[in-house]
Amino acid sequence: MRKGNGRLYWDTEIPGFGVLVNGVSTSRTFVVQRDMPGGKTRRVTIGAVAELSLEAARQQAGDIAQDLRKGVNSKTKSSTTTLRETLSPAASHFIGCFARAMSAIGT
Repeated sequence: MRKGNGRLYWDTEIPGFGVLVNGVSTSRTFVVQRDMPGGKTRRVTIGAVAELSLEAARQQAGDIAQDLRKGVNSKTKSSTTTLRETLSPAASHFIGCFARAMSAIGT
């Protein structure tokens, strides 16, 4: 990569999964990349390293790579589905923590 474009660090467990470190700022992003028919390479951003665990990012990378193998374009996939899949575990976690906090203070 050219200076300023960033650097990719590839995962040792999942082919095509890695972290893109921005060449200008300090941002780090999980990505998955796959060679497509016709010689094109497709890279999909999964999310910021600060916002996703490695295991969650690996799971999403596997799902995205599988979609790419099937020819499904993740850019045209419904963002509602992705949002639901992302927010549901977070909401469940928040509700559980909130309920424990409330019971701890006797409410």
